[in-house]
Amino acid sequence: MREILGMVTVTALLAPGAFAADFLANTTGDWDVGTSWGGGAKPGTTELARIAGNGRDNSVATLKTTETIGRFILGQGGTGGSLTITSDGSLTTSDGTDHRFGQTSAFEINLDGGVVNVANATITSDAGSTFNIYGGDFDSKNYNAGSGSAATINVDSSSATIDVAGTSTFGANSTVMFDFNNGVLVSTWYTSDFTIGSGAKLEVLGLGSLGINEYELVNFSGNLTGSYADPADITITGLGAGLVGTVEYDADSMNLVVSAIPEPSSAALLGLGGLALILRRSK
Repeated sequence: MREILGMVTVTALLAPGAFAADFLANTTGDWDVGTSWGGGAKPGTTELARIAGNGRDNSVATLKTTETIGRFILGQGGTGGSLTITSDGSLTTSDGTDHRFGQTSAFEINLDGGVVNVANATITSDAGSTFNIYGGDFDSKNYNAGSGSAATINVDSSSATIDVAGTSTFGANSTVMFDFNNGVLVSTWYTSDFTIGSGAKLEVLGLGSLGINEYELVNFSGNLTGSYADPADITITGLGAGLVGTVEYDADSMNLVVSAIPEPSSAALLGLGGLALILRRSK
């Protein structure tokens, strides 16, 4: 009986997610270097990876290798934390429990050409965190930003692949930015369901040389809930002279529509034409 109990205890201790690896405070280093982590080893395939957690300030990690972990929590009490995934880096998670960055303190993730694959779990970002998409491949079951406190999503790439299999929720405290970098087409955010909280902010930047056309920002294959309906919640900057931008929706996408501003004389003529038509019909 004693031996059986001992086996049960060991099995429980080795259950997925039972262990955690903490990136050290005041450390700038590579993910795969064991000395960057407490205990002298990087997170294993079933472990919880924590960066900027439990008061560990200034934890700045760079991922340049292919890594598989159980789950991550980034920004849980420690300030000044960030994670950059370079073009050689790939982070895959195996635990279906929610992953969080900015749980209680601000955290920055920079996807700079690498891969983040959490297709079996939801990512939640709050607490002033920022998710910069500069390129690469981002896959998640769900993504929830700015529901509890501030969060910023910055899509600043024309080559990134963004694919949320379930629901993308941009909550009331979120700011989503699409940066066209002076006229370069921006990557589309693909999702199944798309939810926009009342008060959520949308910024479209760097329009520069964009011409008259319709540009897809978000593509949704499922349901749309809410919209950026209040003009005060939408900022569109950088268009060339004589052009105006609006945010419009169709059956499966949210789009930036760039059109020409009517000439004052044309508008006046249209007004006179309408008046003449009214007078003609009233006779």
